[in-house]
Amino acid sequence: MSDSEVDRSSISIKRARESSIEEEEVGRALKIDPKDQVNIITQLQKDHFSEGQTWCLISKNWFTRWKQYCSRLGSPEQDARKIGEQTSPGPISNQSILQPDGKLVEDLVLDESVFVVPEDAWKNLVEWYGTKSEPIERLVIKRSEKELTVELYPPTFKVFPVIDSTNDWNSNPQFTLSENSTILDLLTSVKESLDLSEDAKILQIHLLDDEPNSPTVTSSSLQNSTQLDLENLFAAVSLSGQCNIGVVITDDARFPSKNAAKQSDSSSVSSTSSVFANVFNNLTTNPPASNPHPNYLRGVCGLQNLGNTCFMNSALQCLSNTPQLTKWFLADNYKNELNRDNPLGMKGQVAEAYGELIERLWGGHSHSFAPRDFKYTIGKFNSSFYGYQQHDTQELLAFLLDGLHEDLNRIVKKPYIELPDFDGMKDEEIAQRSWDYHRARNDSVIVDLFQGQFKSKLICSECKNVSVTFDPFMYLSLPLPIKKKIKTTVVYVPYDPTQRIQRMIVTLNKDASIAHLQKEVARMMSVDDPSTLLVVELFSNKIYKIFPQYEPVATIGGSDIIYIYQLPGRLPSKKKTSTYLFASSDEEASKSEDENELIVFPVYCATVEKNDALVSVQPQQFGEPFVIGIPRKYATSPDLLYRLLSQHVERYTHFKLFEEVDGEEPVEYETTVHQAMDIDDQPQQQPIHTAAAVTAAGGKRTEPMSNLFTMKVFSGPRHYGRHTEDLLPCSPSWISSNLEDLRERAESEQKRREEYEKQEQNEQEEYEDMDMESSVALEDEVENAAATFYQDETPISSTDADHESIDSNKNNAGSKPDSPVLSMSDSIPQTPVNSYKPTSTKQKVTCPPSTIIRQGEGILLEWTSKKARQIFGESQHGSMNGVSTSGWSDIEELKDLDEANMNQTDQKNKQVTLSDCLDEFTKEEELSEEDLWYCPKCKKHQMATKKFDLWRMPEIVVVHLKRFSHSRTWRDKIDVLIDFPIEGLDLTDRVLSVDKENLNEEDRLIYDLYAVDKHYGGLGGGHYTAYAQNFEDKNWYNFDDSYVTKVDVSEIKTPAAYLLFYKRRRNEDQEPAKSVDEIIQETKKKQQAAKVNTGDELNDVDDMHINNEVDNADDTNTVLAKKDIEEDTLDN
Repeated sequence: MSDSEVDRSSISIKRARESSIEEEEVGRALKIDPKDQVNIITQLQKDHFSEGQTWCLISKNWFTRWKQYCSRLGSPEQDARKIGEQTSPGPISNQSILQPDGKLVEDLVLDESVFVVPEDAWKNLVEWYGTKSEPIERLVIKRSEKELTVELYPPTFKVFPVIDSTNDWNSNPQFTLSENSTILDLLTSVKESLDLSEDAKILQIHLLDDEPNSPTVTSSSLQNSTQLDLENLFAAVSLSGQCNIGVVITDDARFPSKNAAKQSDSSSVSSTSSVFANVFNNLTTNPPASNPHPNYLRGVCGLQNLGNTCFMNSALQCLSNTPQLTKWFLADNYKNELNRDNPLGMKGQVAEAYGELIERLWGGHSHSFAPRDFKYTIGKFNSSFYGYQQHDTQELLAFLLDGLHEDLNRIVKKPYIELPDFDGMKDEEIAQRSWDYHRARNDSVIVDLFQGQFKSKLICSECKNVSVTFDPFMYLSLPLPIKKKIKTTVVYVPYDPTQRIQRMIVTLNKDASIAHLQKEVARMMSVDDPSTLLVVELFSNKIYKIFPQYEPVATIGGSDIIYIYQLPGRLPSKKKTSTYLFASSDEEASKSEDENELIVFPVYCATVEKNDALVSVQPQQFGEPFVIGIPRKYATSPDLLYRLLSQHVERYTHFKLFEEVDGEEPVEYETTVHQAMDIDDQPQQQPIHTAAAVTAAGGKRTEPMSNLFTMKVFSGPRHYGRHTEDLLPCSPSWISSNLEDLRERAESEQKRREEYEKQEQNEQEEYEDMDMESSVALEDEVENAAATFYQDETPISSTDADHESIDSNKNNAGSKPDSPVLSMSDSIPQTPVNSYKPTSTKQKVTCPPSTIIRQGEGILLEWTSKKARQIFGESQHGSMNGVSTSGWSDIEELKDLDEANMNQTDQKNKQVTLSDCLDEFTKEEELSEEDLWYCPKCKKHQMATKKFDLWRMPEIVVVHLKRFSHSRTWRDKIDVLIDFPIEGLDLTDRVLSVDKENLNEEDRLIYDLYAVDKHYGGLGGGHYTAYAQNFEDKNWYNFDDSYVTKVDVSEIKTPAAYLLFYKRRRNEDQEPAKSVDEIIQETKKKQQAAKVNTGDELNDVDDMHINNEVDNADDTNTVLAKKDIEEDTLDN
């Protein structure tokens, strides 16, 4: 046997073994029903989730294949089960989530790129399918008081011994601990990793900012490192990510021989123990200097990237160069104002972490460091920042400023304030009182420096009611006056069948909705009411989807086929569609329905032939659907529907379908609608593109030819958009058994209606007869009762005896105690008159709805193949039924004038300034139908106009340029250069509260730029850096994570600018800025005045209110962005 034959034989044997193993695995897995497998794992995931438990990671690739496999095997469809049998997921494999060195791939997201299951679930899956991977175990930890999570990326420690002499140490062991592990756990792991003796003592552990280039580090390199506190053995390590640690060990530590320093003779290098003794002596006798290093400038210090943390680093560098705030922190003022009991705060920990960060940035001791402590702290209080995912720097800044504010809030116990009715007040008074109320609950250095106030004005479009509010802001989020355009190709079908169908290209803003598309098409086609346009997507010549008005146009794909059908009126409301589909049996409800409201339904054409057994086979569709709208009052006659359908279908035919008829009476339709009609002998008509009129020239009537098609009713899935639910059936399938003949339905329902009316009439007659009988019976019983009541044993024959009889009765009243006494009430019958019920036990007939076609249904026009080919023409492309669809291709193409491209080019050439963005921010705009405002006067949501204006400006203005936009299906970024002033941004004329006529020059609101947060790249990825001006040496620097370089001021303006930081310019006597202490004193005076003015309006809140504040923290936090305030304003 040749070598090649041996190889082929070996391969065959290997494949056979693998196949056998897979069959064994499948058999083992199938011992448990696939549905049960999924249920078992799901239940274990629900039941097992508590702190300290171990969960196992599974790659998305394998986990998804397994769920699909179980789903297919459990499917009722045989084809799906067959596919499932051939697509076993095989043994568990985590190769896709592991790097070659065995570490977890970065940037994994739970339940998106990786899944986790408890240990018991992992064991079950291994038992069912086997595994190619060792379990990747992770602990469930408590991130905060209310949040449990699986620790996807626990901190990894790499050990570097601290040795100050020549050595041959050549390894750096690594180990992983949970972030909730204690210092004792860390010490134990260090000893185990270094294989130290039990009596060894670890003196110090230092966090190294950078990974050393050698296996050991020297004591001098630890001068600027962070030393861990090893005294409290049970304190949490509280670290994350990759940690490089320098370890100082006692001189009596005994290392393994492989790492011991080599000694050539007795006078050579000192022993390992003496080496560590020297290190410790150096560290203890030469503590880190507190004075700045002469080679490092204060504030010119980089922040190392811990893994996608550039968004955090850039924001911190900008905030760090805010003069007033940084000086305040460097003076340790924050330590005196920590509010650890604020239920909305973070126990003062965010403020402390930021204070320590500022001390290191401005300490002048190093060129960069790793902000691990700060990163850990913000991740502890906001889980979105815990991992190493990419984030928006503006989101981080918003969280940080709000966190600092609440941690440093001077209001220990916030008063409960019920805002008064501001009706009739002037804007100045409303604004001041609103600001005073805000300051009564929010008083911190952040409010002193960063918070301003703007005016929001809403005017109801209906009643013209004006609502004015004054809200605080932390930064200005400015829209860019640049609109990117998208082009959408649509086919417009006018309702009038005499008009041609048109294909056009519609250009809209990229953030436009379907409502905007409707308005633009209505404008182009001169349609008065855009709401009469129905926007649908066709797929395989069927209506696949109906677009609700709120859906973005950007969801439409480039290859999607979009049709817009004009209707004769508005679409029916969602409230009534389901009622119409499931016919009500209540005749009174039917009468109350709007007879003029449209019933909208799709119409399809199909050929149907009968086989030898005279059974109709599956209908074969040809052409595309069209949509009909008919008022309810006309949807009662099959003949009217037949005429209407004939008019609309004639748009697609080669011959006229209407004939002139003598006389005024309409043509009588044949009673047998199933009879076939042969039109071969009829004269051939000329092809036309218009429908015939009902009345021809000379006053003759035109009627459609009879028996052209059979009308069949169908229904189907209706699942697309909450505002069009149950409107039309989408993607119907033609199954003859589910098709109902429309004329047969009409005849059947007419019979039911007649039976119902007869039943109602009979019941009415029965009730009337019952009333008569009950009345006669009641009179007889009353007479008998009265007679019995007055009857006596002795007859009275003389009127003269009346008195005697009465007197006798009086005298003998007590002589007959046993005599029964009958009252009138006892003798009157007690049965209610209306208690009689009809005795018929026949099942009641319900009344069908008055219309023969219901909302949510469609009509299929069934043609014979022969007749369809004669009417529409024969196909030249060999279609299944041989019917031509050229009538549907007769579409007029409208030219694209490309005006949008011209406008877009003009916009690109035009320089956009920050002033333009401010104009856009304060521009009055009309709220769309998707953003209705609740009018307190109308008591309902209404369209309105809104306008924002600046009212009060802070010392520091942060400008957020809204470069990013996104929807559910697309994301975009505007990269154009926004020209912003570096010096002299004058906002005086934009602030309404400023008395410009009596304003001193030094009081003008002029701002100078001091920092820029930049973003390069797109939304899917990118990089953040920052420009900032050092307030000590006045130079500008570029901060790119750990790298800091000086830049010229001419480089500051860039298309990457995302956040702009401005400080208010002060006169020479107050340079560089008004002191924070002065600002604090002013605000305290104003706050005190507010308390005097508001009086009883500021009431102390009780403990219950404090607890409510904790539960509703998200609702009571300071408003940080214009978009947030817009939402709050609209909701109110």
